[in-house]
Amino acid sequence: KLLIGTGADGGTDVTIDGGNVGIGTTSPDFTLDVEADKDTWISRIYNTGSDASAQALLVRSDATAAHDATVMGVYADSSYKMVVRSTGRVGIGTASPKTTLNVAANNSGQGPILTLENTDTSITTGDVIGQIDFYANDASSNGTGAKVNIKAVAQSGAGTVTELTFGTSPSSSATAI
Repeated sequence: KLLIGTGADGGTDVTIDGGNVGIGTTSPDFTLDVEADKDTWISRIYNTGSDASAQALLVRSDATAAHDATVMGVYADSSYKMVVRSTGRVGIGTASPKTTLNVAANNSGQGPILTLENTDTSITTGDVIGQIDFYANDASSNGTGAKVNIKAVAQSGAGTVTELTFGTSPSSSATAI
């Protein structure tokens, strides 16, 4: 066990214990174990160039200060590009997600675009190019499963002709067809 430095409160700043490294703890339980008091940064990785705050990966332990309940955030060009809030909401293009997943963009009059990409280079007729499932955890007689889905299906070997299909679950099935 190797202890390096002491904190202002007499605690250890860095501990190397076997293969584990601890910062703010003398007993690291993980390969990298960082512990901090409430109201402090857990981690901040940022660019130290001419605009040090322009690009950063931020992790904060509470809901105080300017970062307001950001559990994790990616910050670039003076704004958040992605945040994960303590509420479980994820924002892409917004620091204040309104729903579980909130994708926001201002693309010169066009809203955000969500891309589902199939990277298979040998698509054949009938292959699913992309799919969205609406899933339920209902324990009724139908059980859990995808109740509704939307699929983009290749109608030609190269995937250049496609169709969009909508599937729903009949009353006797938990799977959309």
